Amino acid sequence: MTPIKINIKEKGQKAIKPIPLYAGLYGHSYPSKKEIESVTFDSFEKYIMEK
Repeated sequence: MTPIKINIKEKGQKAIKPIPLYAGLYGHSYPSKKEIESVTFDSFEKYIMEK
């Protein structure tokens, strides 16, 4: 699902790779383990907190 219009100013960095979560009429699915990259907590925190 994608929004038609976003009425707020987006904050933060652009996503390196969008989160591949699909939702629809027939349920939802998660990405395969091949699409998930392991990272350290420190690098994850820097990315999320924009440090």
